[in-house]
Amino acid sequence: MHGVIKRYIHSFYILLLLCVGFSGQLTFAQETRIEQRSQEQQRIVSTMFGTFSIDASKEKVLLDVIDSSTMQRLKLIRQFGMMYYINPKEYSRYDHSLGVWALIRRFGGSINEQIAGLLHDASHTVFSHVADFLFCHSSEKCSYQDSIHEWFLTQQHIPELLEKHGIALADILHKSGDHKLLEQDLPDLCADRIEYNFTAGVLSGFITAADIETMLKDLVFENEKWIFTSVATARRFSDMSVDHTEQDWGSPGNFIAYTIMADAMQRALDLGLVTKDQIHFSDDQTVWDTLCASNDPTLKKYMAQFLHHRELITVTTKDSCDMIIATKFRGVNPLVKVDGKLVRLTDCDQDYKKKYDRVKTIIKNGWPITFAPSFAERARSITPIIS
Repeated sequence: MHGVIKRYIHSFYILLLLCVGFSGQLTFAQETRIEQRSQEQQRIVSTMFGTFSIDASKEKVLLDVIDSSTMQRLKLIRQFGMMYYINPKEYSRYDHSLGVWALIRRFGGSINEQIAGLLHDASHTVFSHVADFLFCHSSEKCSYQDSIHEWFLTQQHIPELLEKHGIALADILHKSGDHKLLEQDLPDLCADRIEYNFTAGVLSGFITAADIETMLKDLVFENEKWIFTSVATARRFSDMSVDHTEQDWGSPGNFIAYTIMADAMQRALDLGLVTKDQIHFSDDQTVWDTLCASNDPTLKKYMAQFLHHRELITVTTKDSCDMIIATKFRGVNPLVKVDGKLVRLTDCDQDYKKKYDRVKTIIKNGWPITFAPSFAERARSITPIIS
């Protein structure tokens, strides 16, 4: 009992530090810069994927989108959501979206596709993918931000902004199927997937920012497909996607963390501490501060469980598990040009095939886990459940 009390006192202390210590505008370590030379002439945008000049006389719509409150809000929405409060690495949805735009521009995308890239994540709620658990009650098949994307942009008056430049909202919707640089289904690459794997790789120490430029030289976009021209570079990039899937994005710990935070958000909704409008249109720090400030015992329990979520589960075997939970496989299997022919990386690198198949099988079959006694009652209602 003494150990439990001590642990929860420790949790409260951490929560206090997080609530007080993390505030203000977010800036990613890549030092994304936007230098406004002249409002009428040009603006210089520097990212990890290159430095670009926007001609205001011909591309004013890009500046209007970047300067919009819709885009600026993304500076306060963290790419990895509430996991920042456990592993504080600065990387915002704004950084990601500007990086996606830079890739699309670098590889010849149209103005409409560049706008789609800038706005593709605009509809992410507070704590991003926690909304998949809060409103869809699933992480495997639901993408809440995609389901509300058109509605969200309309609420933010983006159609009116675009109309001034002769562009319709339908022309810049990222899931329309018209923007192949931006969006492709797994296992293929797309600008969205390329950006977050590269950035996660830098943040995790897999690669350096300087490595990105070298690796981009081995990447082309032909016939509506992203293609690596080097097997070694394809392998280096793809390893990051599989490693992050197994260790982070598709891990059972990540699943439980999002499940608990969805509980906390629902409790806050029930108590009237936050509203659905705040979840949709506010920012991470504002809502985090609200959750931290509450004296509600149930909400405090959820917040403490979130900070210690790794202690609540143990990966085991199917024979001895309490539950098998489903997550999402985000590994890539890119096209590679070898001797003038296009092949999948798994067809020309057998070591990668073994790694890719192993992790994909784990995700497909689900994670067998056991729950700590303190979490057993809540665990019985967790979804999705494979068996």
